[in-house]
Amino acid sequence: MARSSIPETVQSGALSLAAGGTSSGAFTIGGAATLEFAGGVSTLTSPSSVTGTGTLRFASGTTNILGTYLATGPLVFTGGSASFDTLNDIQAASLILQAGTGTFNRALTTGSASISGVTMSHVMLSPMIPYRVAK
Repeated sequence: MARSSIPETVQSGALSLAAGGTSSGAFTIGGAATLEFAGGVSTLTSPSSVTGTGTLRFASGTTNILGTYLATGPLVFTGGSASFDTLNDIQAASLILQAGTGTFNRALTTGSASISGVTMSHVMLSPMIPYRVAK
């Protein structure tokens, strides 16, 4: 990712960002697509935005989301560390936590959650939301 303000649109397939970097750009994740943070230290600064209905996956490295997060697709944690320090609440179709650390400074609303082997902080799960804790 290096240093970028260029908008990125992932319409299908996957875009894996493995080297880290800083971006103030707009990321759009199409419904059949995945945006993956897979290494290094990645920071989406306060002017950045993430939108769309596709999957956002954290595989390794450290990711800091400081901008606007309006994406509504699945959030998947398979490793690494991600921090959502956004100005708005976070909505996700589903939340899958298999490994890694997720930190949320705002309310997280999800249709379903599958949780195993992770650390979460600053998260409130509503009792009205079905979720499964896997071994």
